[in-house]
Amino acid sequence: MVDNAIKPAIRTALRFHEIGNDTPYRISFAGKGKSGGSFGFMQGDLAAVQPDVTSTFRDAMTRAGMSAQKINELLALLSKHQIKNPLSAADTAAVNQALQAAHDLVDAMDNQILQSVYRDLDRCDARAAAHQRSIEPKGVVYMALWINMSGPPTKLLTWLDGDDPHLARPVPPAGTTVSGDDMEDYLAATNYYVENPQNLAHLHACAAKGMEALGGAVADAAVPIVAMAAAVNLAAPMAAPPTPADMVRIAAKSADGGDYIVSIQKTGGDTGAIEFGKVNASPSRFDVSGIKARADGTRLTCSATLGTAVTCALRAGRPPTSDGIEITIGGWFGGTTVYTVSHPDFGRLQTFIAQAGFPVIARSAREDVVARAIDVVPGIADPQQALAPARALAADIYDDAVKAIELWRLQKSSSDYDAKVNPLVRNAAARVRQSPNVGEIARWLDIQASARGIADSEITETTLALRAAKSLEFQTALQQLPEAAKLRVNLELGDRSDQENAGLVSLGSSADLATGAVATDLSGVFIAQGKFISARNFPVMKGALTLKDRNGAIVGVYDVNTGGGAPDFRSTNGPIPPGIYRLSTYRPRSTIGMVLHGVGYSFDLDPISGTKVFGRSLFRLHPDGGSPQTNGCLGVRSDTAAPLLQCRDQLRALLTGGTVQISVSYGTWMT
Repeated sequence: MVDNAIKPAIRTALRFHEIGNDTPYRISFAGKGKSGGSFGFMQGDLAAVQPDVTSTFRDAMTRAGMSAQKINELLALLSKHQIKNPLSAADTAAVNQALQAAHDLVDAMDNQILQSVYRDLDRCDARAAAHQRSIEPKGVVYMALWINMSGPPTKLLTWLDGDDPHLARPVPPAGTTVSGDDMEDYLAATNYYVENPQNLAHLHACAAKGMEALGGAVADAAVPIVAMAAAVNLAAPMAAPPTPADMVRIAAKSADGGDYIVSIQKTGGDTGAIEFGKVNASPSRFDVSGIKARADGTRLTCSATLGTAVTCALRAGRPPTSDGIEITIGGWFGGTTVYTVSHPDFGRLQTFIAQAGFPVIARSAREDVVARAIDVVPGIADPQQALAPARALAADIYDDAVKAIELWRLQKSSSDYDAKVNPLVRNAAARVRQSPNVGEIARWLDIQASARGIADSEITETTLALRAAKSLEFQTALQQLPEAAKLRVNLELGDRSDQENAGLVSLGSSADLATGAVATDLSGVFIAQGKFISARNFPVMKGALTLKDRNGAIVGVYDVNTGGGAPDFRSTNGPIPPGIYRLSTYRPRSTIGMVLHGVGYSFDLDPISGTKVFGRSLFRLHPDGGSPQTNGCLGVRSDTAAPLLQCRDQLRALLTGGTVQISVSYGTWMT
């Protein structure tokens, strides 16, 4: 049986995970999977065919005096998948008032749902006990969170048996004690979190919130920033020991297979510096403080720059099952970036951490207590609020934007860019447009240089506007930049001589580059049908985007442009590289280049199936506003608003049914 002493932690964690600080006595809509209207802190879903949930809703509405016919009308809307609230404002208010008045019924429903979670936890406990294993309290909390998300345990029971659960990536076998760390490793390896790593920080925050409910030493434990990665792809070890003695340098691979060099240096009792850089490239350096390490050298935690908003953590594998190391950067954006390292660098890094003399992370009977590095506050609706700590400490808005871009590169996410980087870029753009002198333009060009490969229209259009309106000041400012930064700016603006000098113009005649990857089950197909020259004197590929429903029937065909800001798809602001992209995340837009005939929106496009993007990022599908061209996205062009709205609505409808993949092909038009 689940220990009553830990039930407050389970309830708190589940409530925080489902509704945060919101009231449980109102109808809400997750808009995910097949969910409909939900209520209660356990978010009983009316679309999930849960008898207790439906009967509770009926009883609450009946108590409020609603007729059976009205209740049936409400259930007809709330018991099917809904992206947003289908009820009128009056009906929504009436339902919420009824749920509030019947809070005792809602609480009873929550308790019924919670009992099913407890029963599944009992199964986990029994399975662990059968193999002489025990589960620590935080491990139980994580199991409860996972069971509530995914349903009755199956692979989790297999893992507790000591067998391989065959997750998305390898996970060490369960030991004699299953701790919170063990469950973090397990969950990070599941299909869901491998595909949605940005959600790990919220999971960790919820578990920590639950543990706070227990009080005592555990309540003071921080949220561990732990490892998540795709299947381990080990890097070649360094050939020589590191120097000086207060530094360790190791070879690593990023989650996307890139070769990196990672350096950790001690500069004081609990201070140091960490560098991450691709081989033969300039590294990103973070001065860190508050360093703590385990005495056995298997973990190091610290805080980095930009306020307290960035966390660096290191965790080694557990011998004898693994001698790999996973280094993560996480915190400000909520997710993590992973670097994996192989033996013999494992031993050298472990020795360095153990012998460097950093303050020690104590190991308790319940869990490993780590230093608090960041207060994770999920669900912030206002990006300005999310940025408040960083902005308060940043005296230079240009430097603030550059730092944000560099940090974002470590764990790229379109939604994170929009929420946290773009507001900083907009602030800097407004500043330089207001005061376009040489000094301000030079600082702005620092941002442009740092944004190499990022298709941000705000950055590109601001730079082009400055060059056009303040040509002399622009050229003077450009000459003040270091040669490497100057080259990056010119490459971003499509300077042909710099493109040729860098070897970036010639595409050759490679058919696979022109055609892209091949995939089945496509919801959209873009095929080039011609090209023209943009106002910036670069080629724009034009073609047709064909959308299909789940049965393969064509539902729409749209004129689409891509590129026009660079010579080819290898270059930022050129056409989107050919291949396969996963479409996701609809957002309304007001950016000039994304609004046409008063219609503005975007969908994210993420490369998949081995699509080569040449270091580029932030691809989207949106209306092709302004002059006919895009900065590397797919731009829908039409003479009226109707086709733009139809395309938007069809894509949103396709997203509700599952994964949406779009192929891009240029055929002979790109050769």
